[in-house]
Amino acid sequence: MAVRSRFTRIPKVSDLVLAGVPTEAIPTYCALADYSKKKTGLC
Repeated sequence: MAVRSRFTRIPKVSDLVLAGVPTEAIPTYCALADYSKKKTGLC
């Protein structure tokens, strides 16, 4: 039986900053990623 991962992969902070994401928004981005569904990406 395959083990289901309960972790969400998020980009490195430096990659987010380079993509133009404000540093103040990164904790919110991480929290939303924790609650998103893997198939849809919706929170």
